[in-house]
Amino acid sequence: MLIVVPVMAAEQLTKDDFAEPVIEGINKTFYLIGDKVSGTYLIQPKTDDKATRLDNRYYEIYNYLNSPKLKAEAAYKQGGIVVKEGEDYLNMRINDWEYGLNSLKIEFSGEIPAVEDRVENLILLQVNVTDADPDVLKPVVVKVVNENAFSGSISSLESKVEELNSKASELENLGVAVGVAKQKINTAQDYLSDGKNYYNQGKYIEADSSLSKAEEYLADAENELIRLDVNYRFTQAEDKLDSFLGKISELDAAVLKAKEEGISTTAYDIKLQQFKTKYNSLYNRLEVNAKDYIDNGLYDDAKATINSVVNEVDQAVSEINGLISEIKAQIPEKTPTPTPTPTPTPTPSEPFYSGIVEYFQENRDTILLYSGVLVGIAVLGFAAYKGTKAYMKRRKWDELK
Repeated sequence: MLIVVPVMAAEQLTKDDFAEPVIEGINKTFYLIGDKVSGTYLIQPKTDDKATRLDNRYYEIYNYLNSPKLKAEAAYKQGGIVVKEGEDYLNMRINDWEYGLNSLKIEFSGEIPAVEDRVENLILLQVNVTDADPDVLKPVVVKVVNENAFSGSISSLESKVEELNSKASELENLGVAVGVAKQKINTAQDYLSDGKNYYNQGKYIEADSSLSKAEEYLADAENELIRLDVNYRFTQAEDKLDSFLGKISELDAAVLKAKEEGISTTAYDIKLQQFKTKYNSLYNRLEVNAKDYIDNGLYDDAKATINSVVNEVDQAVSEINGLISEIKAQIPEKTPTPTPTPTPTPTPSEPFYSGIVEYFQENRDTILLYSGVLVGIAVLGFAAYKGTKAYMKRRKWDELK
């Protein structure tokens, strides 16, 4: 082996040149932080005729464990064996050999390092080969569980559920329909409950899947509540703009009244025009800019624009109210002419009518008798009147004649 002359390889290796790496010692579904592990990684040519393609190059070996140890043993076909040891890195030289490389066995060990996520895929061992495709040899990968991240996620999700339920109730009290958001929150709570149960049973993979679902539904619910909140704010801002327009009309009327009274209104006319221009600007910012942000899901930008419009409207309305009061103070008040109060027509009291009815009931026969006599007298009187009138007419006619 000492007389082998190293020459850089020219042939590009692919996965087709290697047999599937044999990995031993790594057989658990997941590992916890701090677990001690050890294993072997065996590299071989896919076929005997590929052996000569695997030599005459470097094999870089990386161990990503804590307290790492490495040992590489290269065996040449019909030749000797070369061994090299290290910790987290070995640069193993495979020289040019007539019959090629028979195998490269790598032994590795160490402790599982810390990860940030609840469950994270961690590379323990990686082998790079010069003049070969980057993924020519697959790495050794395991799932690592972070128990602290699990407990932190569960606590955070519980707080998020409480926060979103509170926000949903707040919007509901304002008259906003929050059914879709509440349904998503309830689904998230179910997944959260499943995740906690799996975690307590040590089923970390299942727990991570359930908690991920809970996070997904809560994110959707939060986005929906933000959308509802922004749309509600948008409607309120529209009402504010309508109020602003009404105040502008009120100021316009006050200015006109002042002019009729001969009061100089030049300064007020300028202010009035400024308010009309401001209204148009605020209207466009709300109905064009904010609405465009909402339609494109840019709720933070929409909310900032809406809040800005509302603040400026409030300031403008406050200023208009001051100007209206100022104008009205200059207009002299006219004393109104008092309107006479009509005298009500008295109406008969109830006892008066009830007395008549009672009297009639008690003296009905007498009243009827006298009524008949009175009617008779009236008839005779009327006949006498007619006769007298006819006589007088004839007499006057006779006189005229």
